[in-house]
Amino acid sequence: MSLNIVYQNVRGLRTKLCDFKQNLSVNYADIVCVTDSWLNFSIMDHEIVDLNQYSIFRRDRENTGSKKSDGGGVFIVVKNKFSATVVSENLSDAEDMWVTINLDNDRLLLVCCVYLPPDDMAAYTSFSSKMADLSLVDDSYVLVCGDFNLSTTQWLRQGDNRYLDPLHIEQKYSQLIFNLSFHGCIQFNDVFNYNNRLFNLIFFNKNSNNFFSDLWNT
Repeated sequence: MSLNIVYQNVRGLRTKLCDFKQNLSVNYADIVCVTDSWLNFSIMDHEIVDLNQYSIFRRDRENTGSKKSDGGGVFIVVKNKFSATVVSENLSDAEDMWVTINLDNDRLLLVCCVYLPPDDMAAYTSFSSKMADLSLVDDSYVLVCGDFNLSTTQWLRQGDNRYLDPLHIEQKYSQLIFNLSFHGCIQFNDVFNYNNRLFNLIFFNKNSNNFFSDLWNT
């Protein structure tokens, strides 16, 4: 089988709802992870996706511990042909959403989409703690993607590796990187921003090579 997975930092979706819904209907995405949605209770799920085709799992900023009342927010969209469930015990005080998806090959894919506000150490600590306590089923796949705002961390590809290694990790962020590594999660995104930095990161666990060969289409 193959999966078409899309991650995007949309930097506000309220004025782009029609475009997003239309694009989703034509690009045949199976799973879509979105950060910086800027959505709130006034936006209904059916305005974002066609509920006959997709399920949507949202965590707007108003449903988190953020001190800011606007902006932020994440959601995960999953095609209805897959059975998907929110993993509520994994939710941290950060802006994150965790969903378990049953794949056609009877394996589980645990997906996390997260937005960590810049220099919000309470959010980083809470999310890092949840990563440390993560309970995984054997042979399950793990995808953790989002805007981590690790502004001083550099990412370098070593040789022919498909993943990138972190360099110059600030001490205050090292525990989060360690906890991701503890679960075998390695970072694959190599699309740098205009400042030649990576804020949006995509981690897979140690089964990622099989995931790429068996499931991943872009």
